[in-house]
Amino acid sequence: MLTITAGSTILAQWGPLALRQEGLLTMVLVIGRFLSILTLGFVLLGTTPFLTLLRAMRSLGLPIILADMTLLTYRYLFETADMLSTMQKSMRLRGFGQQRRWLHVERKTLFQLAGLLGTLLIRSYERSEKIYKAMQLRGYGQLKPSQLVARQPADSMSWMLTGICSIAAIAFIIGEVVLSF
Repeated sequence: MLTITAGSTILAQWGPLALRQEGLLTMVLVIGRFLSILTLGFVLLGTTPFLTLLRAMRSLGLPIILADMTLLTYRYLFETADMLSTMQKSMRLRGFGQQRRWLHVERKTLFQLAGLLGTLLIRSYERSEKIYKAMQLRGYGQLKPSQLVARQPADSMSWMLTGICSIAAIAFIIGEVVLSF
């Protein structure tokens, strides 16, 4: 869509559709950035141990709960994949998928696959509840006395800066409303 609507220099035209130079360059730029980010992400994930990545994200300010959720998701993703593999194997042994027809999916097959997915989700949910309860019994989520920090009251400088930011935000909103008319 970007190559059709952005810009004024037309490179090619097919009826009402026109390929524009500026839109094409912008699209190439977006695709290049996407591929660069994807490549760097794969290199980073492929060469750095997962726990090191989580420690680095924590040092950059990632909340503890998100780091824990990421670690647990990574840990139990493999177990869920094993559970799915076992369930697929049991379905195959019971005769599911014996007749393969390309581009033809029967209603019964869709119901069976939906049942497989539903069972997998329910089993994963039940497993996550058991794991969370076991973690709570072992003290997960409890603050240690050294982690308890007394809250400090806000000083006058904090109140002043908060007021300035609020006034600036209100001014931007009013300016946007006035300029839109």
